[in-house]
Order: sequence, then C-alpha cells, then structure tokens
Amino acid sequence: RVLFRSDTFLGDAIKGLLQVTLLPETQEVYDIIEEVRNELQDLLRETETNYNKEKSAYETSKTNYENTIRDLNSKILNTENQLSKAKSNRDELKSGIASSEAAVNKAQDEFEEETNRRNEASAAHQQKIQDLTEAIEACEEALRLMGEVREKDLPARNAVFLQTSEQKIKGHIQKINSKLQKMTLKSTITPFLTALVELTQEGVNWELIDKIINLIKQLKESLREEIRVANEQDEADAKFSEQLLESLQNTIDTETDSINK
Repeated sequence: RVLFRSDTFLGDAIKGLLQVTLLPETQEVYDIIEEVRNELQDLLRETETNYNKEKSAYETSKTNYENTIRDLNSKILNTENQLSKAKSNRDELKSGIASSEAAVNKAQDEFEEETNRRNEASAAHQQKIQDLTEAIEACEEALRLMGEVREKDLPARNAVFLQTSEQKIKGHIQKINSKLQKMTLKSTITPFLTALVELTQEGVNWELIDKIINLIKQLKESLREEIRVANEQDEADAKFSEQLLESLQNTIDTETDSINK
C-alpha cells in the first residue's frame, strides 16, 4: 500500500523517502497521521473560510461605518447651515417685527393726531357757521329796522323815531362786527364791514339810510358766500381725513397681522 497521495506536499516528500511496503503496524500509524493531517487541513480550510468571512464582514462594517460617518458629517454640515440660516431668519424676523411695531405705533399716533385735528377742525367750522349765521341774522334785523326808518314819514323827518332806531341799528351793526372779528374772512367782506362800522359810528341820518342799507345787503350776500365756501372746504377736509384715517387703519391692520404670523 502507498501511504500518502502523490498530490500532496507531505505525500510527495514521504514518497521519496519511503518507496517500500510497510508493515501493518507501521501502516496503522501512518493512517492515524493521515487522519490527523486531513483534520488539520479541514480545520485550516474552516479557519481560512471563517477568517475570510470575518474579514469580509469587517470590510463591510468598515465601509458602512465610513459611509455612516460621511452621512453624519454631511448631516452635521447641513444642520449647521440650516442653523445659521435659521439664526439669520430669526434676526430678520426680529428686525421685521420691530419695524412692524414701529410702523404700528407711528400709524396709531398719526391716527390719533388726525382724529383730534379733524374734531377740532369740525368744531371750528361749526362755530364759524354759527357766527356767520348769527351775523346774517343781525344783518337781516338791521335791514328790517332800516326799512322801518325808511318807510316812516320821511318828509316829517321824525327825529325821535330816528334816534330810537339809530341805537338799535348800531347795536345790530356792533353784533355783526363782534361776530366777524372772531374769524378770518375773505378780503371782499372786510371792506363792507369796515365801511359799515365807520358809517354808523358817525350817526344814522336820513341822508345815509340808502347807503347803509346797500352796505348791509352786500355784506349779507358776502357772508352767505362765505358759508358756502366754508362748507365746501369742510366737506373736502372731512373726505381727506376719512381717506387718511382709512389708510392709517389699513397700515395698522397689515403690520399687526405681520407681527402675529
């Protein structure tokens, strides 16, 4: 019997030394050696296989680890960029809120100022219309008295009646003057008023009656025109104020909504 196969390194070596036929006892020893050798080879192959598996698992784990590290670094970088952007957005938001709050406060102040201005302008207008109306009424009363003087027995030149009426006429002219002195009037009114006051201060006599009546009539018409113009100006101012307040309120609402978002 041949102890070892010729295709193995150990078998070739021994084959070169032992080209003899062995005794049974010797063959038994070599059989045991062959069995041990085979077991060692199987163990070596198993160990090599396990090693390759472990190495492959290690390489896979290493690759996964490196990939995980790269992913984590990428996420960290992205997170840092997002955080930086968030901080920038936060600063912009805080700046925007501060700007909106300032705009709201400014608009509210202007709204209050305009409301007060319009209320004062409206009250002043109403007072002006009341004074102008009372001045016109005084003109009408003075004209009525002048008419009575004029229709009285002119040939008789009733001195007593004229003297009594004169005081009443002067009182009405003084009332007109008092009312109109409180306000700024058109330049066309002032000459009538000045002439009328100066004329009546000299005394109401028969020769001045027609002149005084004409001055009072012209003054009354001028005052009516003053009322018309004043009403137009007040309506225009009221419309302007309404539009301004609406614009300011829109600003307040818009900026407030921006803050609350």
